Amino acid sequence: MIACDFAHVELMAALHARCFAEYWDAPSLGKLMASPGTFGFLARDSDGDDPVGLVICRLAADECEILTIGVVEHARRAGVGARLLDAAQARARKSGAQQMFLEVGATNTAARRLYDGRGYRQVGRRRNYYRTPERQAEDALVLRLELAQV
Repeated sequence: MIACDFAHVELMAALHARCFAEYWDAPSLGKLMASPGTFGFLARDSDGDDPVGLVICRLAADECEILTIGVVEHARRAGVGARLLDAAQARARKSGAQQMFLEVGATNTAARRLYDGRGYRQVGRRRNYYRTPERQAEDALVLRLELAQV
């Protein structure tokens, strides 16, 4: 796991584009990474060479929000997302956060299983928040984790 910062923006943008149909470009990620309380991690493949996943979070007071978390297709279901989530939660706890929040597509069953298994619970729903690769509207579920419980 590599802590990432502004110096990793180009790499993060390329990786985000590999993970999502609608992705954040380098200038957008640069602005985000320059904002107070923002941090992230990159995960590398088992050889330690190629980046295969990323997570970007923002701390505010005693809360931390996962703004994006993604794993490239060929590395999914191999524990990369769980390692990214664990790193983000540990950093948030160390920084004084009491709760983690994230949004996930209502039909993203693999991600929902990961979050459910880690103790995240639904606290809200945002109607038509995402667009699927087919340009269909999809609801986002707002999930919360009490960090004291992990």
